[in-house]
Amino acid sequence: MTWFVGAHDHQVDDKGRVVLPAPFRDHFGPGTVVWVRTVDHVELFNAEAWETFAERVTEHRAQGHISTRQAAEVFMNAVEVRIDAAGRFVIPERLRDKAKLGREVQVCGLGRSVVIKNRPTGSTDEPQLLTDTAERLDELGL
Repeated sequence: MTWFVGAHDHQVDDKGRVVLPAPFRDHFGPGTVVWVRTVDHVELFNAEAWETFAERVTEHRAQGHISTRQAAEVFMNAVEVRIDAAGRFVIPERLRDKAKLGREVQVCGLGRSVVIKNRPTGSTDEPQLLTDTAERLDELGL
């Protein structure tokens, strides 16, 4: 299994393309999917990770843990993308708009997937987030 880690600063070009960092490229090919996870980022899955995720969404809907509307929201806001020879892929404008992505982005490993979000601007809450994260991981025994 592949674990994606690290943060890489990139730009969205005029065609809506983002460069996938070199350490990530070999793990993406046919079946790569990008979707809007929240209003501040999109998430990129390779085919294997997307299949697992999509199956879990479907199972949770069948068990009543999420509504049909919520499951539909996942799949309606997902698009299969192609990684070109230069490691670029297009984030469709509709998804960029939903995620409020600007030109300056950060491509970050999120374990089994990759997140594309606006590049941090030195926000004052970053040190607190790091502290909160460490404390929560400690509580979970991680």
